[in-house]
Parts: sequence; structure tokens; C-alpha cells
Amino acid sequence: MKKIILCLLFNVFCIYLVSQTILIDKSSNNFNLHCLINNYETELIIIPDLDEVSISISTANLFLNQGYIQENDILITDNNVVFEKGINNSMKVILNSIEFENCTIKNIVASVEDRENNSVLIGAYTLSKLNIATINKKKNKLSFGNNTTAYYIKENSALHYYIQANKYYLKQNYRKAIDEYSNALNIDKNLIQAYLYRGLSKIEEGDPSGAIDDYNYYLSKITNSSLGYVARGFAKTSIEQHYEAILDFNKAIEINPQNNVAYLYRGTSKAMLYDYENALSDFNKSIKILPSSEAFYNKGIIAYEKQNLEAALECFTKAIELNPLNIEAINYCGMTYEALGNYSKAINKYDEIINIAPNFSDAYCNRGISYHILGYTQKALLDFNKAIKFNTKNTAAYSNRAHLYYQLQNFEKALQDINYAIEINPYLCESYNTRGNIFFALNEDDKANEDFNSAIQLNPTFGQAYFNRANVKLNNEQYTSAINDFNIAIEIDSKNIDAYCNRGISKALIGDYNGALEDFNQVILARPNDGETYFIRGNTQLMLDNLNSACKDWTKAYKFGIIEANEFINDFCK
Repeated sequence: MKKIILCLLFNVFCIYLVSQTILIDKSSNNFNLHCLINNYETELIIIPDLDEVSISISTANLFLNQGYIQENDILITDNNVVFEKGINNSMKVILNSIEFENCTIKNIVASVEDRENNSVLIGAYTLSKLNIATINKKKNKLSFGNNTTAYYIKENSALHYYIQANKYYLKQNYRKAIDEYSNALNIDKNLIQAYLYRGLSKIEEGDPSGAIDDYNYYLSKITNSSLGYVARGFAKTSIEQHYEAILDFNKAIEINPQNNVAYLYRGTSKAMLYDYENALSDFNKSIKILPSSEAFYNKGIIAYEKQNLEAALECFTKAIELNPLNIEAINYCGMTYEALGNYSKAINKYDEIINIAPNFSDAYCNRGISYHILGYTQKALLDFNKAIKFNTKNTAAYSNRAHLYYQLQNFEKALQDINYAIEINPYLCESYNTRGNIFFALNEDDKANEDFNSAIQLNPTFGQAYFNRANVKLNNEQYTSAINDFNIAIEIDSKNIDAYCNRGISKALIGDYNGALEDFNQVILARPNDGETYFIRGNTQLMLDNLNSACKDWTKAYKFGIIEANEFINDFCK
């Protein structure tokens, strides 16, 4: 009984607070008001005998295109229809607020109508039910309360939870969004969009399998949703189901050939399968439909992987032009400058990232690499420390700091860092290679050899690991086996001059002086001021009874700082 009395008192109170009255427009027999809908200024038409809210197709699409409503504010009432080509009259939209005459209605569901009148229509009966206004038909007037706020959607209804979830989704509070979408679906399992956006939220929360379950149900009800197939394909890509993902992207493109995102993600999946040619074709199609920073960035990644550095730089620059806050593109732009040997420009790019995102770990790591190459050891160390501070799982930062400690002959710290890097990610060949070098420096050749084997097993084309393993074999007088590894290292990287030098030494030690001489010639051709190699080549010439050539090499060796060569000159050349 108390509740009934309170409600009656409230109704009386609303009538008592009536502060404004408007008269009917006799030409249309409606009430016309200026209003704000989702902060958009427009006209509101109040129809006396109507008991609902409606919006024209053109106004709904205008709101969508200009950001006054979001995609998840669109409710699909016909499972055979999707909104990817625009809002149509088989849909409803959620309006956050309608403000007029000191009154506010929140969380409104409006039917979409195909009509010439572009205004939003609301029934006078609807306003009366919400205690917003009262209508006097005899006098053709409408009276409003003062500072009245009402909610169109009932509290604790499925749509109430769905609207709350949308708000959390836009605020990127995906955990809360998932909870509210689930609350909505517990009440109404036919609120199909909730499955789609709960799936998108699950992706953001790192639950791709859960997202796929939601997309599966969504697509079982709405079979022609290009967006749904793109979303499921993206989820499959995130768990490396690239072939399955491509099938979903194919379906998305079949439904909507102008879906630039489907081409973008399909290209990404193809790139992950090393199908670079077809990946580039998809990125170009995506760009043709709608140029995006992401598409140019992905094109740049492929060019970078193929060592087409100038093309990569052009793509990353375009990606940054389209989105100056694309820190991944800026990062790779810096890495490309680094690969081109322009370390100053690389550092400038990493500085740019740090100004935008001061906690971006990779920028510190990569800047540290550039500083290290330029010989700024302390700056490099500080950057590696910061990279680890902002991401304690940054494998590259630990690995590079280990390499720096190795060069400083602080093997204990080097070993500690590289062990942790391998613990974080046991599948990086570079980490095993670095640890192998540390063990080699510590005269633990067996452990070094084991690590170089692991690096080669992970990446059979990793030339540096063959080179390092060969050095271990050379150190252990396994000359023939060392030569085999040097051969592979040179086949993979013909610019590895140290491999020619050490192979020459190995050949000389098994009596293959002619073979050794050929290798030393290659070294001196690349490094004409290398006194040590002149000295070794001179010794090889001596073994071949080429005394004049030997004396010339020892003389050059002495000229370039090899003092020991003078003894050979005195003994053999005078």
C-alpha cells in the first residue's frame, strides 16, 4: 500500500511542478520543439496520439556517420539484415538522451522509419507515461514539468544492461562490458548484438576462444554479417588459426566486397603464412577502398622482412602521415633507419615515440640498440633498464642488455639476463646464440656448442650460429668440422668476413694452404688495412715457398701495427 501511495504522490508532484506549456501547430496537428539529441541540435515532433519514439533513416545514418551514435547503438530486429551498408527501417537505434524544455529522457529506443520528415518523433502518450508532460487535447496544449529526468528503458531490463555494457565498451573497460552484456543475455538471449560486442570485448581481454564462441552464435543467427565474419577471423588469427581465419575473411568479402578491414586482416593472415605476394595484393585492395595507416604499416612490415628497406621506409612514413599516433609504425620507421645505418634518425624516431607514449618499452630497447652501436654504452644500458622497467617480459631488452654486459666482460650479469630472456621466450634463436657466446668466453665450450646447436635447430638459416659453432670447433682442434660450419655461414651471409678469415686459419691448420690463401685474399680485399690478416697470409705464403709475397705481407702487417711481423722480416727477408 505504501508504494501505491508514493506513486500517486509523485504524480501529483509532477503536475504541481508544471512550468511550461506549448500549443499545438495547427498546420500539422503536432507539437514542434527545438531539442538536443545526443548533443545534436535538431527538431523534435511530439505527436498527440502516438505512444513510441521513431527516427528517420536519414537522421539515423547522419548520427552514425558523425559519431552521435555508435555501431553498438544499432539494434537489429530482422536477423536477415545487417547494418554494414547503413541503417534501414528494419532496425532500431539507442539514443542516449533527448533534452528539451528543461526535461531529459535517457536511454531511448527509437524505431527507424523510411519517411520524408527527418525529425525525431515521440508520442505524447510516451511523455505522459514517463511523467515528463501532460496533454490537454481539448485545449491542444502540452505542459511540461520542471527539470524532470526520466529513463525510457526500464531498469534491470536486458536493454538496460546492454546500454550499460556499451558505455563500458566505449570507455575500454572491457571486463565490465563483458559482465553487463552477459547480464543482458541472461534476460534476453535474442539480443543478438550483445553476442557480437561481448565477443569483441573478450578479444580485448585476451580471451579469443570465448570470443569465437560468441561469434559462432551471432553468425548462426545473422548469417550475412560481414562484420561478424571479420571479427571471428580476427579472433582466429590471434590464436594462429590463419587458414581458418582466411575462410572467414573470404566470406566477409563475399558479403561486402567493399569491406576494407576484411582485406586488411586477410592480408595479415596471409603474411603470417609467408604468402607475401597475396598479402600485398590484399593490403593494396584495402588501401584502394579506404587508405589506412594499418594497411601501409603492414605493407612496410613485408618490405622490411624482405630487406627492401627504402620501400619499407616509404610505407611507414605514409602510415605515420595517416595516423601520427601510430607508434608501431614510428617504431618500425626507426628500426628501418637503424638497418640503413642512419642511427641518428633512428634515435630521433624513438624519441618521438617516447614523447607520445613514455611507457612504450620497445622504443627504449631499440634506442638502446642504436646507442650501443654508436658506442654510447651508458646511454644504452639506461635505455635497456627502462625498457625492462616498463615491460618486465621484454625479451629483446634482456637479450640486448646481456650482449652489452658480455662486451663489458661482466659475464655473471650477462648470463643472468640471457637466462631470463630464454625463460620468457625459449623459441628465439638469437638468445641461445648470445648465451653460447657467453659460455665460450667462460671457456665452457660444451655448453656453448649446445646453445649454438639449439639456435640452429630453431633457425637453420641463422648464419651467425654456424659461425660461432665453427669457432668452438676451431678452438677444440676439430678443423674439418669447423670448415664445414664456416662454409654454411658464408653461404648464408657472404659478407661475413670473419668467417673467411677463420676458415682460412682452419684450412691452414690442416695443410690446405692454397685454400687458406684464397680466404685471406677475400679478407684483405674487404679490409685492406687489416694488419693481422697480412701477417697470417704472409705465414701462409711462406708455407707455399712464396717468400717474396710473404715479405710483402709481413711488411704491410708491420706497417699496420703488428710488431711481431718485424721478427719474420729480419729472419726471412734480409
